[in-house]
Amino acid sequence: MSISRRKALQLLAAAAAYPSTKQGMIRADRLGGVKENAALREIHAPGITIGLTPLGKIEQLKLGTEGIEVAFRASTVLVDCKVKAAGAPEVSADGGVEFTNEWVHRVSGASCRVVERFTPAGSSIRWDLEIAGAGAPWSTAIQTRMAWPKVAAAKFWTACDRGPGKDANWKDPLMPFAFGEVKLRYGSYIDEPNGFCLPLLAVLQNETDNALSFVQSPESLLLDMQLTTSAGGDVVLSRKNHRICSGAAVRFAMDLVPHEADWRSGLGWMTKRYPGYFHPPAEKVYALDGCGAYSAYQGELDCGKLRKMEFQVNWNAHFDFPFHGMMIPPVTRDTVWNSWYGKPASLARMSGYDTQMKRDGFDVLEYFVLTECGNYISHEKPERKARADDDLWLDADDYIYYAIPEAVMRKRTGEIQYSNWFDNVVVDPAEPVWRDALIGQIQRLIRELPDAAGVCIDRTDWLTLYNERRDDGVSWVNGRAARSLLVSWAETGSQVAALLHQAGKFVYVNPLVRRVDTYSFVDGLYDEYGDLPGMLNLTAFLAVYKPAIGWTRDADSLRPDPDAFFQRHLHLGVFPMAPYPDADHSIGPDPWAEKYFVEYGPLLGAMRGKRWVLEPHVISVAGDRACVNLFRVRGGYAIPVTFARSGEVTVILGKVVDDAPTEAVVLWPGGEEVKLQGDRTSGGLEFRVPVKRGCGMLQLRLPPPSKPAAV
Repeated sequence: MSISRRKALQLLAAAAAYPSTKQGMIRADRLGGVKENAALREIHAPGITIGLTPLGKIEQLKLGTEGIEVAFRASTVLVDCKVKAAGAPEVSADGGVEFTNEWVHRVSGASCRVVERFTPAGSSIRWDLEIAGAGAPWSTAIQTRMAWPKVAAAKFWTACDRGPGKDANWKDPLMPFAFGEVKLRYGSYIDEPNGFCLPLLAVLQNETDNALSFVQSPESLLLDMQLTTSAGGDVVLSRKNHRICSGAAVRFAMDLVPHEADWRSGLGWMTKRYPGYFHPPAEKVYALDGCGAYSAYQGELDCGKLRKMEFQVNWNAHFDFPFHGMMIPPVTRDTVWNSWYGKPASLARMSGYDTQMKRDGFDVLEYFVLTECGNYISHEKPERKARADDDLWLDADDYIYYAIPEAVMRKRTGEIQYSNWFDNVVVDPAEPVWRDALIGQIQRLIRELPDAAGVCIDRTDWLTLYNERRDDGVSWVNGRAARSLLVSWAETGSQVAALLHQAGKFVYVNPLVRRVDTYSFVDGLYDEYGDLPGMLNLTAFLAVYKPAIGWTRDADSLRPDPDAFFQRHLHLGVFPMAPYPDADHSIGPDPWAEKYFVEYGPLLGAMRGKRWVLEPHVISVAGDRACVNLFRVRGGYAIPVTFARSGEVTVILGKVVDDAPTEAVVLWPGGEEVKLQGDRTSGGLEFRVPVKRGCGMLQLRLPPPSKPAAV
């Protein structure tokens, strides 16, 4: 039976615009020679086979060496759009298939060409998406929709702040959870905390020990992205504010990765495929690993007590700058100015503090910011005070209105975008006049503060904004071109980091927007909201191979359960802030709190230089009677056993630990230590670990690497 072309196109649009069903496939089979029935085109890679319809939708999935068929569907959807025409699939020499479809927006009539390529890529199937407009710029949400109809047999995992539900208490982020009604924003902001920080989604099927991870490449330009799931197994990854135009295509690269039913395997694949987003650019940064402080104090320290608490680095809150954003003024070494606190400051005094801390065995990160400038800035442009341009830095109003006015962020009404901190203004770090000023400050820091370990960059929360007076060539917001501050941050931040790295210094960041693609040039994380359980979880995943410090707001942060506070940090490999004199909105000296820091100090010290071990089934606890993680550290492994529900737990290590440890010990809070003996089994290495206060740090010390024989 034949149908009209108009009817055919209507059916074709319906089939392409939504996750397909068997009924949709049968109807598409009858459209003008395009066959969408059982003749699925298969793409193979080790451990995975997908079946594709002629429209480029995934309707079949087989996993594992035995080709176990899994109920799964996936497709690309442009919201409020429909397919206008479909091209014939093209086969490439590398075993891939390319699909080209023309889409049209239902309301505006704007159109675009959508090209999807599925290619075997070693241990995955690569899914490339390219969208090119045909006329004036426009935008719509670009979605990857997936469906797992048999949810009862599956668990879901992503690097999120917590699983389904409204419980604000801490939840172990290492545990997969059942499909549920979840909405997560990529980045997780303070005013919108439910989020995920790694563009990786894993569905695990324990009965058959297979899983599929969907990995959105962090190399793709990602603006605003949201993940939603349903209790019925629907998964939607939605990307917004991308400009669809004829000048440049929107491109996303994704991978379908088969692996064992352990999320570690999928994340391990991602870290190997995209190492630049996980490993610190400066490997020596692990020397800064330890507890932190945020303090203006520059007097004598009780170094012995601080070492017992594993303190290592102070993010300098002395605020020597004359105003926010002018961190290193353009002056000679001995020139004195009034600091933000109204006290005499100079580069020589700043350098002296860094040297003093270095002599004590500690490190200093200087305060730095890319997205804010000024303090108490006038709402109306004032008269200029400085006679010479070189003196504009002496006054915050002068600097904002007469030195860097082009960099100031403004609302659509033209009003200045003020900060929530002492009437600072928000600035665009990619604006040349401000970018050059930042680079000049970094060059002076390198020259004048030789003993500073580096910088910690604050106020990344403004990266969510768009500068609608500028054009980055990729963003489209409120019907007009704009520049995302994420793009600005990447451009200028990478230049700042390159200068510091060349000088042997490090870059930390306060990750107020938590997304892995944003911090590729960053060496470590210093999370101002790490005292919030969900934020701590996200920072931990950003730092699987990087140092990280989580905020300790005050002694009450340890209450009502100090053991739980420390065990969360041990479990996730994140150091807390330690009690420190004159601390700024963070924990100060407190005998009660210091007692716990000293007791847990040896356990924290055991995880210095930690790197998560991301291999499948590498660690477990018999009966799930405790939380457990596995870190590679210098000389062996550190295994925090936390939140134990009995006095002894059996820890089972997978075959990743091939060498026989020369020594195995467990550390308890309070500094006690006892040697253990492991048992080799077919599954790996087992230890019966006694715990105290629900905790023990199991250390496996391996023999040193054998030296090459002398020639």
